[in-house]
Amino acid sequence: ALAISFARGADGAPVSPAVSRSGKVFTVLPRGFGAGEQIIATVTASKPDRPVASATVVVNVLARAVPQVSINTALTNRAKVPPSASLKLRGSARWPEDAAVRADGADARFEYGWVLTRGDVSLAEVALTPLSGANLAIRPDALTPGATYTFALTATSLGLARASASAAITVTTNRPPFGGSLRVSPPRGDVFTQLFTFDAAGWTDDPGDTPLSYRFALSRTDGGALSGEQTSSRLETTLLTVGTYLVWARVSDID
Repeated sequence: ALAISFARGADGAPVSPAVSRSGKVFTVLPRGFGAGEQIIATVTASKPDRPVASATVVVNVLARAVPQVSINTALTNRAKVPPSASLKLRGSARWPEDAAVRADGADARFEYGWVLTRGDVSLAEVALTPLSGANLAIRPDALTPGATYTFALTATSLGLARASASAAITVTTNRPPFGGSLRVSPPRGDVFTQLFTFDAAGWTDDPGDTPLSYRFALSRTDGGALSGEQTSSRLETTLLTVGTYLVWARVSDID
């Protein structure tokens, strides 16, 4: 007959964890030992009228390893995410260097799952990639300008050391400058003699997104630009020929 017994290595006190047996294999059920304990396991084999044989092994019980999950994005050097671009998040999971798991087997593989824990969209509807992959891409113009979103990634190991861990990243989308207007003074004048002033006044943006830049242009036949990028909200010019013009100003922030 086969029997197994356990004792603590520190003081020799007996331990009685729940054990299942299949033939010659004994399996200690989960939470049978405490993390950090040293356990002495002894197996005895006996038959009638035969000497008892035994074998002993020392087991060091390690704390359960938890994978390390990280999320990176190419936009981490920016204060805000432009909503017109596709947001790309790269997730990964690995075991700590001191984890007692095999790095070349099933324990080295993970299954992933993305969720949106903060935001005003359905992640399934705006994602360009499966939510079960390590990486996540969001389609352009799917996120609301000026809104904040938190994306969470959970990784679960596929091997015997099955464990899960999560990481999250919070991003804020940039919103365009707001609150201003464009005025042309005077509204009409003589060719090449009248000084026209274009004033994009009152534009502002969120803290950290200034200074603003301005570009003025005309729309008549070729839509030619009146100026390049500039920090002044006013432009004065006399280079106008006969005709009616549509004047527009493009106001941009630094993000």
